[in-house]
Amino acid sequence: YPYTEDELAAGVRSIFKLERFPTLDCMVGAGDANHARSQRGTPSTILVTHCGPAGVGTTDINKTPFAASTTREETGSTALGALLSQRIFQTPLGLFPTAPGTKKTKSMSHIALHVHGHSHASWGVSHLGIVPIINPGPLRDGRFAVAEIEQGLDEHFKRKWRLVRVEFGVV
Repeated sequence: YPYTEDELAAGVRSIFKLERFPTLDCMVGAGDANHARSQRGTPSTILVTHCGPAGVGTTDINKTPFAASTTREETGSTALGALLSQRIFQTPLGLFPTAPGTKKTKSMSHIALHVHGHSHASWGVSHLGIVPIINPGPLRDGRFAVAEIEQGLDEHFKRKWRLVRVEFGVV
């Protein structure tokens, strides 16, 4: 793909650091004059990348599925896998202590869903910790996926977007 592992990781980090793209909470009731910022939950992001993270089922390819000995190939990004495995993305709601021993927390956009392509043969649903991952498969083969997300309340009664259902299809 066109980026090195370091460039890909830096790009994804910059999205969450700068929050330069709209998150899902910005879209709900945005036109409603009575919609207060306090009603919003933790910002949620749908992350879309060309390649997926290494170490998940949607990037693991078995090149010889019917042979006695399999030939597995990892097509995911190790840098992206390491980044999404960090505690900040694996803690519900993206809440984490600001410093050891303090009770204050810092909130960051949580990843409601990660969608990627690149791995044509390993389409499907997987997860990396608490992050759901979807590879719809190659559109050139007619494959697509429809993901349904909904906003509900988490265990802290804050609004949170979550993946409810994924349907795969072929045209």
